[in-house]
Amino acid sequence: MGALRGWQGKVRIVTATQGNASGFEDAPDPRLTSAPFETSVDSEKVYVIGTRDAVDILMSTQEVSGSVERPFFSDNASNQIVHAGNGSAFTLAEVAGIEGGEPIECWMAIQPHSNTSFVFVLKGVKFRGWSFNVAAGDVTTERADFDATSINISTMTLE
Repeated sequence: MGALRGWQGKVRIVTATQGNASGFEDAPDPRLTSAPFETSVDSEKVYVIGTRDAVDILMSTQEVSGSVERPFFSDNASNQIVHAGNGSAFTLAEVAGIEGGEPIECWMAIQPHSNTSFVFVLKGVKFRGWSFNVAAGDVTTERADFDATSINISTMTLE
């Protein structure tokens, strides 16, 4: 058993209305250079007068957040990365609501490696904050941060 290499991982993004296994199969490769995400659960220790130790720990809700980064391409078709069904797709800027609309709710599937038999499925993904980086001598990139309502592990694999 060895460490996983990211270049053999797969990510697919679909609108919430397409959020199922077949929707992920039809989704284009978003050509991401990174897609880190994290979960956290806030907790609060309960203390009572006269003791040094906590008597209980109250757990709060789970938060899921992350970001995606990718090269920006000269043709719009290569920048349409979010599968919306019926042959249509959205760009990262469109799902983030940059063009004046509301952010579009998505689902994201992340398979860490082609040899793994599981996929992280993030539901209720809403992209917030979009950035664009033009740097002399470097690849132009776009990046968006996101929040998600839940994360599950599925036994499907991505094609």
